[in-house]
Amino acid sequence: FIVGSYMLCTALVGLKRKCNHVTMGGVKRLYIVLTEDLQSEFLSFDLALTVGEFAGAIPLVAGKKFVEIQAWYDTSKIDGEMKSGAGFTQGLEFKVLGYDKDITRLKALLYETPVNVIAQGNDDALYYLGQKYVPLMFDAKLVIPEKGTSRKEVTFTAKQDGLNVPVFPLASTVTFEVTPLVA
Repeated sequence: FIVGSYMLCTALVGLKRKCNHVTMGGVKRLYIVLTEDLQSEFLSFDLALTVGEFAGAIPLVAGKKFVEIQAWYDTSKIDGEMKSGAGFTQGLEFKVLGYDKDITRLKALLYETPVNVIAQGNDDALYYLGQKYVPLMFDAKLVIPEKGTSRKEVTFTAKQDGLNVPVFPLASTVTFEVTPLVA
């Protein structure tokens, strides 16, 4: 049968119930890269159909790296949808606590900036969001509450549709360079 411009001659894939496997949610680390720093588009619908994950080195322009964002515990989530005739939707939300010069700078740097993201789950699984030509772009919302017992926080959200691939699992053999966090 034909899906979009692809002719599929493979059988459907059966899924076994996963028992006694870690399937907890949550994201503990994010790695963000400017889309312009990707050397090429390395994820494809064919790769999703055949392997279902990416293994190897993520192709970055020479000297470019991902940057790490440590979101607040239990505030990050990934979502994705498959829409007939419209491709895939990917979304990410995370919060950082407080509001200071570093958060202000991050908001300014992410303003109307196309990015791709690797999310590391609480179970250490890695997931790739975005594509070189269909990137994510973040919005941010600051809350400085009226009560002294409530916390200041900034929520960053990004959602994009029309992607050729779903949120993509990364194999344990994947490699990517990260700029170290300043102490």
